Amino acid sequence: MTDIKMPKMDGIAATRQLVQEMPGIRVIALSMFDEEGLIVEMLEAGAKGYLLKNADKQEILEAIENVFEDHTYYCKSTSAKLAGMIARSKFNPYRQKEVVTFTEREQEIIKLICQQLTAQQIGDRIFLSKRTVEGYRTRILEKMNVRNTAGVVMYALKHNLVREEDIV
Repeated sequence: MTDIKMPKMDGIAATRQLVQEMPGIRVIALSMFDEEGLIVEMLEAGAKGYLLKNADKQEILEAIENVFEDHTYYCKSTSAKLAGMIARSKFNPYRQKEVVTFTEREQEIIKLICQQLTAQQIGDRIFLSKRTVEGYRTRILEKMNVRNTAGVVMYALKHNLVREEDIV
């Protein structure tokens, strides 16, 4: 169980970190706040349950048992808010993450970016203008949800778009 508002690191950041370091962990958010934004952030961080601090002992035990059995648990107030958000399409706990696909040209440019070629060098090699290559690079960064070349390289390695030995 974690509180949302804590000194040093808030419960949302703590949950993100815990879930990343221990993927099988099950976290229940305990908060005095019943705001939609906080609920969504906490659940998207990986919390499996959400309770308000005024929950009685029985509800806390029920939440722990449900989450321990790998189910979710939301207090009545949170359940009502989630239902409203789903109805308004603000939050869908069953939403699948979009699968990112790259065209053959984008894959070619990703490999060349990973070889530390500049936009001009890539353009010269595959017969495109520097500006066109920069446009592809921008779309690649957006699709990968990264900010720079290091992010492209890490993403490409993690998703098997390049092999370690292909990087110069």
